[in-house]
Amino acid sequence: GTVALAGVGMLVALPIVAHAFLNDDWTLALVGLIPLTAAVIGLVCCERGHSRAAAWTMSTMGVLLAVAMFGYGAARVDRYQISPPLAEAIARATPPGEQSVIGSFHFFRPSFVFYTDRRIETLHGPEDVTAFFAAHPKSAFLITTNERIERLDSALPPGIAVLDKRPRFLQKGHVLLLGREAAATARKPKADGDGKLPL
Repeated sequence: GTVALAGVGMLVALPIVAHAFLNDDWTLALVGLIPLTAAVIGLVCCERGHSRAAAWTMSTMGVLLAVAMFGYGAARVDRYQISPPLAEAIARATPPGEQSVIGSFHFFRPSFVFYTDRRIETLHGPEDVTAFFAAHPKSAFLITTNERIERLDSALPPGIAVLDKRPRFLQKGHVLLLGREAAATARKPKADGDGKLPL
């Protein structure tokens, strides 16, 4: 009964988590079928007096569940990590022969350093952001969030655009990559009539 309850709980909870944080990737809920199926088979075995078969069913379920969670589940969730696509966006927007310079404004992940192979400069205030882009007139990029960018409206020099936008990994909100307008799809982060930036 406990195993069956765990399976039902996963079938219900995982789609909710996927809807909130993983772009509705409901296939993660299929992992819940493993304990639910094992519970049904184990119950049938117990009722027929096959206790050894029930024990083997539970053991097999444990192995399959571990493989599914750390193999299939982890691989699916890892697709929503933001560092690799941000690093790719920076590489695409950096002209050949130039070295990119990257700053972060109130949002940093150690994996940024690994995937970009660059030192990430930490910027604490709008004045630091202004100085950062002034000191690096070419391939300069800033990583921040949609919650923080409103503080930067007056600090961003002309020509700075939102080059990429990604949902935060397992959190609400989005991570933004800002840089000089180099991509056709870039969107300028200028305030609208309500004083808010279109994200």
